[in-house]
Amino acid sequence: MDKSLEIIKDKIENIGSAIMYSVPDTVLKLPTQIVNTLCIDELGHLWFLVPRPVQHVALFDRIFPVKLSYFKKGINTSLSINGLGEMILDPEVINTVTCIDDELREKARDKYMLVRIKIEGVEMFEPTARKNNVWAAVSNFFMETLFPFHNPSRGVVEYKIAG
Repeated sequence: MDKSLEIIKDKIENIGSAIMYSVPDTVLKLPTQIVNTLCIDELGHLWFLVPRPVQHVALFDRIFPVKLSYFKKGINTSLSINGLGEMILDPEVINTVTCIDDELREKARDKYMLVRIKIEGVEMFEPTARKNNVWAAVSNFFMETLFPFHNPSRGVVEYKIAG
């Protein structure tokens, strides 16, 4: 497994749940919802169970752009993931997913739907160390005074997943 994928996998497993935003331009789309990560496979796909929509699933786009926001109170790291979601409805495909158990497979065939997300981009927000010198302190004071929403203690690390 790729080193950056290992880092992302560890962060996702530590946080556990995310807000999933479906962003297609179609009338019927999956609602914004909180999802729990079931597993991350060796290819870097994220797997979720979501409630099956009341509308006929065939009316939805099977593949759709999605955004996931991972954050948890008390954990300094948060992730923003962009990718392509795919509704997995075929029972034969559901049976081949190795990272879920039989109980989850049964749920995926009944009232829930299995969703696989291929990660395309990740932004990770982590605290960065402050510099301990006079000029950095003066600069931070003026930035915080002039721009109260500026937060110099937060950094952004962006990962690109190959594939």
